[in-house]
Amino acid sequence: MNSPIDEMSALQAAAIEIATATIEEHGTFFPFALTIGRSAADDEEFDLLEVEPDEENDDEELGAEDALNGLVEHLTDESDSFRAVAVVFDAEMDDEWDAITVLLTHLDGQAIDVQAPYRTAGRKRVFGEIEQTEGSLEIWG
Repeated sequence: MNSPIDEMSALQAAAIEIATATIEEHGTFFPFALTIGRSAADDEEFDLLEVEPDEENDDEELGAEDALNGLVEHLTDESDSFRAVAVVFDAEMDDEWDAITVLLTHLDGQAIDVQAPYRTAGRKRVFGEIEQTEGSLEIWG
């Protein structure tokens, strides 16, 4: 088992890689989560969690905010299963920049929020410098 920082760094790298690939292909992405389970052998044994619309409400389109809230609720309810978690969503930073936003937290209490800015320039995506701040995601009460 690696250190909490190693595990969170691995989750961050994988989250940004998945989101970047999706942005390059589709221009945006729907919220998702990556987790490292308590029984995972190493920090590269991830599980990808995505929210699917409720089968009873197929007529309603699931919005990104609802998906994000659903992910956080699920992770909180199942927090005994995880060692480290990354919640990933697309956020608007300002008029020019959007950001791949990654909220990382670890069972040991460490949490980091990451923003990887990007913008569209013609048909290309331009990516800015990644910023990290003190974390805000809490799933272990």
